[in-house]
Amino acid sequence: MSSAIWECLIILLLVLGNGIFAGAEIAIINARKGRLRQLADARDSAAQSALDLQADPNRFLPTVQVGITLLGMFAAAYGGQTLALKLQTVLETGNWQFLIDNAAGIALNFVTLCIASVSLIFGELVPKRLALRHAEGFARLAAPIMTVISTIARPFIWMMGKATNAVLFLLGVRGEDVTSVSLDDIEHLIGTGTAEGLVEPVEQRVALEAL
Repeated sequence: MSSAIWECLIILLLVLGNGIFAGAEIAIINARKGRLRQLADARDSAAQSALDLQADPNRFLPTVQVGITLLGMFAAAYGGQTLALKLQTVLETGNWQFLIDNAAGIALNFVTLCIASVSLIFGELVPKRLALRHAEGFARLAAPIMTVISTIARPFIWMMGKATNAVLFLLGVRGEDVTSVSLDDIEHLIGTGTAEGLVEPVEQRVALEAL
């Protein structure tokens, strides 16, 4: 297998790793706590890890962002230094004088555009769509990985969390993150459950009367 193919595979692996972090962020935030709690009560350690991460955003969010940033930097730097040079050599051996004179710039911009497009599709959009569709499953898959990484990088994660809290304090944000659910939200969930057959009409009436 040629070196160019190996380099493309390495970049693809880095992009897919980025996708795991991006999808994990969406999945763990959107995963239903009630469902994760049921699984955790059934001794599902992955579900318990997801619950632990949900409860500690100062640990979870810096882990995700550090992973995304590092993998994105490695993919861009690796691709720019290797594939761009190979493409530049190909362009310089061609017959078009314009391509020969501008081979370095064209090669670098083309490779950068390709890596950015692949990263956007496979490293961001696709994993996030999958995470939204299968939040609990994706959260259970990614949570153990995020837990291990956050443990390894604990000092740096702690520092990032403290820095974030300091900035929020300066912006006037006080206290812990609180997720509020309004009556309209509850009524919407009940209505959706009834429409999908998860809640019986009688149960819907009883629940709405109790609100």
